[in-house]
Amino acid sequence: MYREDVEIEDDGIEKTFYSSIPAKINMWGNKLITLVIQITEISERKGDPHFFRPTPRSMEACQKIPTLIAENEFIFTKIINLLYFTVYEGFGGQENRLTNVLNKSQLNPLWDLKHIRNDINHDFGHGEKKKVLEKFKKIGNIYNAIIGKHKPCSGKDYRTVQLHFYVTLNAMLKEVIKVIE
Repeated sequence: MYREDVEIEDDGIEKTFYSSIPAKINMWGNKLITLVIQITEISERKGDPHFFRPTPRSMEACQKIPTLIAENEFIFTKIINLLYFTVYEGFGGQENRLTNVLNKSQLNPLWDLKHIRNDINHDFGHGEKKKVLEKFKKIGNIYNAIIGKHKPCSGKDYRTVQLHFYVTLNAMLKEVIKVIE
């Protein structure tokens, strides 16, 4: 769907199509993968350790991130996991190589993604009550900042959160490139 060489004619239909959330998701997803590739190429050419380590799972992510559209919670979960494997685990997980390049606030999209993924994949409902409530509140605040609700409840909500992560992670990776070039 996304092509870098497309010029949008202002005939209404094309403009409407390319301004739709699914088209934007496709465009930003492609840009995200392009940035991951550029970061890898820069680090290789400098003789630095890879920022991004290709694995079968990350290769799947490169193919699916630009094409999956979050229509429901199941697909949204798949997308969040793919993003996580790409920009968190792919860049080193707990020993994330990005923390050596950008400051903590510049990495906020990464931390928000990590919190959302943890919420999706882990049961926070047990443990010390105060800490459990803090985790739920943190996740609710992330969603609220993106969609004005404390939890996505519709396809539109899921797509909006997906697009938000694509845009903010793109901006973060562009900052990485500025620093490592």
